[in-house]
Amino acid sequence: MNKLLTAAAGVGLVAVTLMPSFATELHARIKSVDANKGTVTVVEGKKDYNLSASASTKFLNVKGAALINGIKSGDLRAGRRVTVNYDAKGDTLSLTSLKIR
Repeated sequence: MNKLLTAAAGVGLVAVTLMPSFATELHARIKSVDANKGTVTVVEGKKDYNLSASASTKFLNVKGAALINGIKSGDLRAGRRVTVNYDAKGDTLSLTSLKIR
């Protein structure tokens, strides 16, 4: 019985350790882009998502090729349909990729 409880506690500890970061995908529309602050706001349904980009964020065109100017690309404009992937760590949403649809 003790071995079973120890194993269950170990599995629970591993699960809690891995939980703080969740990767999520959205099919949304761009609401705004602030290249100076490195942020992109998208809307899915009626909910806004404020995402922070980093140097490792991938900005992709319809064919999946990298946008030459990244977040500063003129292709990233309000109303554009996109697929975004981000990591949620607490209240921070870190943009990992944005692809124009």
